[in-house]
Amino acid sequence: DLAGFNRADDLEQHYTSRFDNFELNLRIRPRARTDRLVMYQNGRWRREAQNGPTCSFLAGLRALSLDESFSLSGRGTIRTQDFLNDTDTTAVTTGDYAVRTYNDLVGLQIGLDMLWRQGFFEMGVRVKGGAFVNFADMNSSLVSTGGLDDPMANQDLYDASGPYTNVNNRYTQNREASIRDVAGVAEFGLTAAYQLRKNIVLRAAYDMMWVNGLAMAPEQINGQVGAPGRINNDGLQLLQSLSLGLEVDW
Repeated sequence: DLAGFNRADDLEQHYTSRFDNFELNLRIRPRARTDRLVMYQNGRWRREAQNGPTCSFLAGLRALSLDESFSLSGRGTIRTQDFLNDTDTTAVTTGDYAVRTYNDLVGLQIGLDMLWRQGFFEMGVRVKGGAFVNFADMNSSLVSTGGLDDPMANQDLYDASGPYTNVNNRYTQNREASIRDVAGVAEFGLTAAYQLRKNIVLRAAYDMMWVNGLAMAPEQINGQVGAPGRINNDGLQLLQSLSLGLEVDW
């Protein structure tokens, strides 16, 4: 029905996503293992941390925001031939569909860290998760032009004397929707560290985070003419990161 999208010669899409995170946590770290004195073969004594596991717990407030935009633009050239009058005409059709979504998550979370130390090397696991309320909003706009020049388009949508538009050869549609629903966040990470010298530590980590209950911009596309605004908040986002660091104390 929509000119510029159907029978398009060129289609172009853009997708952007912005993610922000804020946390305020209380961490409880039990007393570490008691250090020990070790005598080396040269007769010297040295204070060392004992090998074995340590753990810590956290609980706190967390706020996340995910803002996205998605746009789909189409352009087509319609050629019409009139064999009776021996005429050949061309017309250009365009279509622009833009969607923006806003997700603001607020909730409580808990977490656990566990470390295993063996000499100068340590490795650990950290997990974190919580329940959130997602304040999600969506707005979209659709503009299609040139429908009266496309025999396969719905002519009623572009005729100013019809029920859908008051601008001839141009159809527009705007939708808005919002929802307040439950969302979840879960994190898992692996860490490792090696003490190169007394004041130099090499660190590495791999982290994953799952966030569900999101309104993703591409999932809001609805090409049905005249449909009411509605929001799809079944989106899931997986974030991964690998980090390396060097810690130097003096």
